[in-house]
Amino acid sequence: MKTETEKWARLAEEDLQAAKFVLKDSLFRPSIFHCQQSLEKLLKAIWIEQKEEGYPPREHNLNVLAQLVGLKLTKEQIEFFDDRSKQYTPSRYGDVLVDYSLEEAENYYQTTLEQFEWLRQHLR
Repeated sequence: MKTETEKWARLAEEDLQAAKFVLKDSLFRPSIFHCQQSLEKLLKAIWIEQKEEGYPPREHNLNVLAQLVGLKLTKEQIEFFDDRSKQYTPSRYGDVLVDYSLEEAENYYQTTLEQFEWLRQHLR
């Protein structure tokens, strides 16, 4: 695995851990933000591993990134990535603030964890 790929994968792992830790402290918005970021960074790690050179695209849409790395997604995964992509802005910026419940945040974390594991297989 390329050194740059390993860096991005490590950043993705850190975001996933951060999502778990802040969720435990009832910080739902940051948890959901870190869930989205973990998937985005792991997709960019896959992109780096596949390409000869260059920097991953400045893209936050997870479906676009999945398409760029040639992943075959199920309908459920497309919907999942679409939903996670839509959380990028409201989980990060105050002008479109969304309040998330404990149940929503726990569900976001658990389903993100499952997809994260699936994506990680594409780095091997």
